[in-house]
Amino acid sequence: MANRICLATGIAVLRTAFGIPGEKTDARHPKHWNLAPGQSVPIIRYDHQRERRRIEFMRWGLVSSWLNGTAVVRSHLDIRARLSAGKADAAGGFRRCLIPADVFFERRASDNQLFAVALASRQFMTLAGLWSEWVSPSGVTLSCFAILTTDPNPALAPLCKRMPAILSTEQWEPWLAPKLFSTEQTSRFLKPFAGEPLIAWPVDRRIRTAKNDDPRLLEVLAKS
Repeated sequence: MANRICLATGIAVLRTAFGIPGEKTDARHPKHWNLAPGQSVPIIRYDHQRERRRIEFMRWGLVSSWLNGTAVVRSHLDIRARLSAGKADAAGGFRRCLIPADVFFERRASDNQLFAVALASRQFMTLAGLWSEWVSPSGVTLSCFAILTTDPNPALAPLCKRMPAILSTEQWEPWLAPKLFSTEQTSRFLKPFAGEPLIAWPVDRRIRTAKNDDPRLLEVLAKS
């Protein structure tokens, strides 16, 4: 994936959809059409203390020694589903989460053309993810996440070699369940999306610059 997502759906709408009580601070969070790694993104996780879902803003990009086998700090933007199957909870302190997105972006390898991808209904979609807390040598705690990717479905196969793992509404509760998953249980969630049809359209390369963050980024690229 092109490591960019759009989330213009409001926090209040997300709270209603996921059954999470609202907060007075919700109105402070603006819409974004070009969220990039390193930025703060709203994710949904299970709160063990309150025994319910909660929305939390986390940094996009895991910092962990689990994937590279060293203690050197390294950010991981997305992880192949096969690497996470059966390991997410057992290693690295990773826990499962959901990442809402109106659109994600893909890059066609043959010509580097960027495409916006969305549900045909244009409702927000829910991506499977992992989150973790990393403590720096100075004692600062950083909450961060990564998007899980898998093989593309037939609609996206001409564009890319992998796509975010998209979860259906029925999969939200079991994915966030606090219990450990076996490899077989985890793998059934992380398959090429076969639910509602996806649509894709070419967009301008302005999306590559994170400071560009406006609705025009989603306009269909005019043919030259």
